[in-house]
Amino acid sequence: MVYKTEKGKRILNVNKKKILFLLFSPLYTKGGHSKNFINIVKYLAQEIQMNDFNARIISFNNTNQDVVINRQKVKQVDFLNTYKIVYFIRRFSSGKVVFQLVEFVLNVFRTFYQLVKYKPDIVYCYADKPLLLSFIWKRILRFKLVFDMRGDTINELKVQKTSRLKLSILAKLYNIAYSNVDMLFSVSDTFKPDKILKVVPKFNYYDGDVFAYNQDQAKQKKKELDLNNKFVFVYTGNSRYYQMIDETIRFFGQFYIKHNNSFLVIISEFGQVNFVNHLKDNNVPNNAWLIKSLKQTEISSLQSIADMALLIRDDLPLNHHSFPTKFAEYLACGVPVLMTPHIHSIAPMVQKHHLGEVITLKEDYSVDINRIYDNYMNNYEKKSYCSDFAKKKLMWQNKAHDIFDLIDKL
Repeated sequence: MVYKTEKGKRILNVNKKKILFLLFSPLYTKGGHSKNFINIVKYLAQEIQMNDFNARIISFNNTNQDVVINRQKVKQVDFLNTYKIVYFIRRFSSGKVVFQLVEFVLNVFRTFYQLVKYKPDIVYCYADKPLLLSFIWKRILRFKLVFDMRGDTINELKVQKTSRLKLSILAKLYNIAYSNVDMLFSVSDTFKPDKILKVVPKFNYYDGDVFAYNQDQAKQKKKELDLNNKFVFVYTGNSRYYQMIDETIRFFGQFYIKHNNSFLVIISEFGQVNFVNHLKDNNVPNNAWLIKSLKQTEISSLQSIADMALLIRDDLPLNHHSFPTKFAEYLACGVPVLMTPHIHSIAPMVQKHHLGEVITLKEDYSVDINRIYDNYMNNYEKKSYCSDFAKKKLMWQNKAHDIFDLIDKL
């Protein structure tokens, strides 16, 4: 924790326990990666203060413009006063392998300098790249190493047809890095690397200050949009290859043919043209869908009107060991989820706790469509149930203390 002298200069109490967070991106940027990290430091901030820690964040891979924008945003957020934030500017282009290697080596030594200067007791690596930058210094500087694993990187690279040589080198490097980890937080409760003694499932919890369900407000919003007599689906996210947008919209196209009172709401920061092309390819008329780009604080209100959310994914290792942020946020907004079984941490949860439907990929979804329409159309009892489940099991406000306690006991 940072204090001020009478002259306003920052000083550190060297007797306090120190934690350093490493993030390989700008602090505030588009997408779930940044949003999840912000939730972590937001809800650990109170625990850090109560337990009298010093805390620092290093943000890598920034442009000069990123730094200006992020500094402005940080000033508007009280909880970030808990942290001293250091920004690393990207010096080399990411286009060529040689530049990537030079940038990586530069960041290794930048990280070492900060570790020597700050002398943290705990280093919290958010995703794999910060782990690769810091693990080699662990035995020299004797800090505890926490790895917040965000997915199965090696298998994702295989799907992307990365060269065998690069995969082999990275796999060996990852194995060495894993052997130095003291505790791993995994978004998947099914992915447990052998080399790490302590693996703890830590899902992508949602921010209860941003996402919530109010039945009266949801009904009013649905009425304002003239969707009262519609079966409303919602999809929130982008159109990257693993999101399976083609199949998602193909499913909705079949649903619309059977029930032309259905409607699709798409909330996306980017890739909107891709969504429109898929809708046209599946002959979904313009009056059956809406695409919006919204601020995070505005998403909950629109999501809450939906009868069901779409989370259709293919059978890929990347999906097996993931926990999409949108899942908890859908439930928090009172929206049951329609998904395939290939997200292994979520599908059993949906089935066990009756949080929606798990269907298999197929050519003809007729049987599924009839069941879904009958069971979920304006089912406000189910919507309230999903929201209540999310509050108890998937909300950061109810998880932060336990997460911090695990870190503190290392």
